Amino acid sequence: MFGSNLYNLKLWLMTKPRGEGLDVPVEYLVNLNPDTLEEKNVHIQVERRALLRDDDAIVDAFIPTPAGDQSLLIAHSNQKQNDPVCIPMEASYPLDPSIRGEYQIPHPFFTFRLKEHKNGPERLVQWQIHPGPNSLFRYLLVDLGYEGEFTPSISQNLSPEAHVLAIYQHVGLVVWLPADVSEGVLLLPERGQSKNHGQEIIVITSLLAFLYQMRGVKCMQPQRILGCSNSLKLFKKVASMVRKH
Repeated sequence: MFGSNLYNLKLWLMTKPRGEGLDVPVEYLVNLNPDTLEEKNVHIQVERRALLRDDDAIVDAFIPTPAGDQSLLIAHSNQKQNDPVCIPMEASYPLDPSIRGEYQIPHPFFTFRLKEHKNGPERLVQWQIHPGPNSLFRYLLVDLGYEGEFTPSISQNLSPEAHVLAIYQHVGLVVWLPADVSEGVLLLPERGQSKNHGQEIIVITSLLAFLYQMRGVKCMQPQRILGCSNSLKLFKKVASMVRKH
């Protein structure tokens, strides 16, 4: 069952593709530009690999340094047939942090706009995390609807009618999404079901951008609760005494 302990274990043990051989196609190339690491922006570029087709979509993500709540996605093409499309992405905190043991885990959401079709209206989409058992290391990209339809309550609760565009799950036996490493699986709609193949590369780039932000922004990372360690030790000591009697 998706999201269960058994599912997470099988996902962790699954043979990982290495991008070698003809049976393992590599569809996207990702480059972290080292020349910008000491400048004002970190630059992540995702390019669709196009060997036999006229399709060279590129999306650049620019993340300010030090990393904050905002980043910028720019979609364009090497052929320069169309003007670049700028897509701001912003973090918010609509949910209270979760408590796991001695740690407080924040839940940043990441919102940006995405076009259903090339010349269609923009829709608000949001990377969301929904606290619960075995869910603190999984993000859902949810379609919030057209901007005029959006209400704040939608971002806080995932309704049964919610349209999920993508699912990212960290691979590993963890309690929450780690900040030191990102290894996971991104689930996307089948190509035949997607209304706009061009939005796939934007979704991938947005994922890489917010994972990078979560590594660099302290308030997005789990924090040890002050005084919790001593209280936990006292609780364990009292529990041990009760068991002895």
